Amino acid sequence: MSLTKIFLLLTITTLTKSKTQKPKKTIYIIRHGETDLNVDPIPRIRGRINNPLNKEGIAHAKAAGDFLSEIPIGKIYYSSIPRAYQTAQNIASQHKEKVTLIEEPDVIDISWGDWEGKTFMECFGREDGGDFFKNPQNLIIPNGETFYGVMARLRHFFIKFWESDENICTIVSHGAVTNVMALMFIGAPLEKFWTMYMAGCGVSKVYMKGINHFEIDYWNMHHFLKDGERKYIK
Repeated sequence: MSLTKIFLLLTITTLTKSKTQKPKKTIYIIRHGETDLNVDPIPRIRGRINNPLNKEGIAHAKAAGDFLSEIPIGKIYYSSIPRAYQTAQNIASQHKEKVTLIEEPDVIDISWGDWEGKTFMECFGREDGGDFFKNPQNLIIPNGETFYGVMARLRHFFIKFWESDENICTIVSHGAVTNVMALMFIGAPLEKFWTMYMAGCGVSKVYMKGINHFEIDYWNMHHFLKDGERKYIK
């Protein structure tokens, strides 16, 4: 093969790759801020009930916004549940640029069906949560959603994002949802549901390199704590 043909072949290959390969995209993930039910000494399923942020939750949401204030965060896709929307609003209010907020059904909290608003004792017959914590893969929520259902709608969202013109986005959601996201990111089974739990207003940064290819930059950053108290996975 002549050098000319080799050069043309390499040029065509390079151009083809440049058209088909996408650069990695960035996703910021934030769990909603603290509510009174989050700190209630009686453990209770919260789910989709209206449970607004308390003063600490608002302060922490603003701190999350301050942390992200000079970082491009794209559009904020938020769960329609008020505590998530409030968190998204407070984050956006701190940003140096105008941020678009979009209600996104795919990131709403899991539906706990008949257990919505009830105590652990009422739901599981024990205050420690039983299978909810020990064997989440065996949990069946009466008239509710499954964790696999949550995973399916999250996958739907990530495919839409990957195929869009957006390179950055921010998601404001809930603990059960961010737990499922983590399983998707690291390719872990449902048994590991609690492995990467995000606390209120924890911020995580993930790179999306393909529909099924994710890379975690950091997870559960608590920027509102003192430096010596910060807890996150790098």
